[in-house]
Formats: sequence, C-alpha cells, structure tokens
Amino acid sequence: LSVVVQNGDMVVATWAGWTTGSIIPQWAGSTAGWTTLVNQELTYGGVAPHSHAAMIYRAGLAAGTYTFTPPVLVNGGGDDGTFFVTVIRGASTVSPVRSGTLNSNRTTGASGYTTSNTIAMSAACTAGDLLLAMAMEENTVQSANAGFTDPPTGWTSEGVTQDASLLVPCQLSSRVAGSAGTFSTTWNWADPATDQTSAIIVAFHQ
Repeated sequence: LSVVVQNGDMVVATWAGWTTGSIIPQWAGSTAGWTTLVNQELTYGGVAPHSHAAMIYRAGLAAGTYTFTPPVLVNGGGDDGTFFVTVIRGASTVSPVRSGTLNSNRTTGASGYTTSNTIAMSAACTAGDLLLAMAMEENTVQSANAGFTDPPTGWTSEGVTQDASLLVPCQLSSRVAGSAGTFSTTWNWADPATDQTSAIIVAFHQ
C-alpha cells in the first residue's frame, strides 16, 4: 500500500488479523524509526486460532511516496486480516495516549458469544487531539456480512471490512477531540458467532 506524505507528516499503520497457528508479526523491511503503540495477541488456553491487533507509527517523515506492507504471519496457516495506513498531516511530534483490550468468550466446551466491544482511553487527552480507534472480531461460523458498526456514533469512518467468511471483520475510525477528557467508543455487530475481539484507541497530540 503506497501513500504520499509531505515533510513532517506522520504515518500510522494498523493491523487486525487471525491465524491458525502462533503469530509472529513482522513488518516488511526494517522497523527502525517506528514506535509501537499497541501490539497484542489473544489465544484461549494456548489453543489456536489467535487474534492479533497492532498499531505502530513513524513521525517526521520526509516528503515522498512510501510503500507499506502488512505483517507477515509466520508459523501459521489460513491467515487473513486487514491493514490500514493513515497519514496524519503535520504531526511531526506526538505524545500518544493509548489503550488496548482483548476479549475472548471461547473456552473448551463453552458456548456464548459477544456482539460488541467497548474501549476507553487509558488517560485523558487534550482538546484538538486526533483520536484513532479500531476494533476487530473473529468468529467460528462464516458470515457474508458481519454488520459491523461503521462508524461508531460521533466518529468518522476510515475503513471497514464486513466479510466474515474470508477476512477478519474490523473497523477503523477517527475523530478530533472537541474538549479535554477520556474518550470511549463502542462497536456492535450482527455476526452471531464471535468468540474473540480486540480494540485499540489512541490519541495523538501535536
């Protein structure tokens, strides 16, 4: 995925994925200069599948065209996921406030699934901060349309994947904080067999 940046822009890469084996996320090429915001993996009792969510950023880029490749999932099979690349204009320095959650309703022999995920910031941001929030869900029954909230109320959609047959349904949103405070958001979906879900929320302060 190629993007054009101006001097001082920041690039944020967000990944939501799933694999039948152990995930080893690897960003193509060197990760030098990148800062990891959230990098989390969910299993249930060490049993596959594994759900994974990550967000990294790189600030102070020189003007030009950059190509970004999603993580390579190693030691797995049947892998899928969604990769977002966001350019934040003029954000050369940041003081990120971040939070990440992982939830699993799946245990051996158990039933019952979740149809929503709510995440709140781990600390207060300031007015004018740019917020990015992403949620994903992984299911046990294929579904053509997960019915993922797009976007949550008060947010702007940056992209959504609804195909729960071939991909990991997920949604990325943004908003500008109109005031200082701790923000939260909730996603809902109609997918009836979600057993793992992850969410990330991050504030970028210039």
